[in-house]
Amino acid sequence: MDIVSSFWDQVKHLIQEGKIISIDKVRDEIFENEDNLTF
Repeated sequence: MDIVSSFWDQVKHLIQEGKIISIDKVRDEIFENEDNLTF
């Protein structure tokens, strides 16, 4: 199930552009987990 997928797509895009920064643990949670809420 996609929950607000356009929001997360934009977050991912902004992180990749360096416009959003976060601690490593949060970044890893967004990019590396294997669940329906990660990329």
